[in-house]
Amino acid sequence: MDAAAADLRRDGRDLQQRQDDALAALDGLTAEVRTLRRDVAEGLDRLAAAPRPAVDGSTVTSGSGVTGEHDERHDDHQEGTMERDDEHPEGTGCDGPAGRNGRPARHAGLKSAIEAAYRGERVPPGPAAAAGTEGAEAPPEGEVSHGVLLMKAAGLARAELVMHQHHWEFLAELAAPHPHFRTPHQVEDLGGGRLRATVSGMSLIALLIEVWHTRADADALGAQWAMAATVYARIADRLMGVGGPGEPISVILDDGVAPASQDTPPPGAA
Repeated sequence: MDAAAADLRRDGRDLQQRQDDALAALDGLTAEVRTLRRDVAEGLDRLAAAPRPAVDGSTVTSGSGVTGEHDERHDDHQEGTMERDDEHPEGTGCDGPAGRNGRPARHAGLKSAIEAAYRGERVPPGPAAAAGTEGAEAPPEGEVSHGVLLMKAAGLARAELVMHQHHWEFLAELAAPHPHFRTPHQVEDLGGGRLRATVSGMSLIALLIEVWHTRADADALGAQWAMAATVYARIADRLMGVGGPGEPISVILDDGVAPASQDTPPPGAA
């Protein structure tokens, strides 16, 4: 018994060390991604400010007052930049697959619809629909529901994720590039390869966004789709019950079958 207990303690220490190493690697990856994002943003700013030749061969810079074809191109560039900024606030990416090419006005209507749904109010029509524009449509229900989940997650101080270590490694790797994801300070070994990771509401937002994209983009019947779709559904199910201060939510991926009853004959028995 003493030898078996010593082996279990040693295995537990080895597992904890592997988790610590994995978390350290994730911290390094997150820092590298943030540095890359910053370098790309600075490069784009320098490119936008660099002098460019005008149609007549002269040199112009942004805001130089030169009119004509150059200004039209510059305006188009600025319009496209504003659209991308609205789609991807704070560099996080669009919060829903169907909104990747949305216009700023559409996003304003989507935000209003999400906030109304979060408050339990009737979802208002979008700006175009309210104005009677032909062909105007209400925000997609899936995007509104997704936005409500993000707002509910924003109100959480913490959430517990109970799952196998391999599940957690998949999710942590998926969410690590997101600027709002933070490596959890507490990862508890539950034995049998299972763990409990305590994440913040901010990290849960990042996780929701990344599994939302993966669920939409991954190949059907693939492992990534199956994992992303299942995790998203489990988190959504728990978040829909959140309505104010209370106990932290627990998202559990530890399915199984009910213990066999003593009165139930074994399979194949007459």
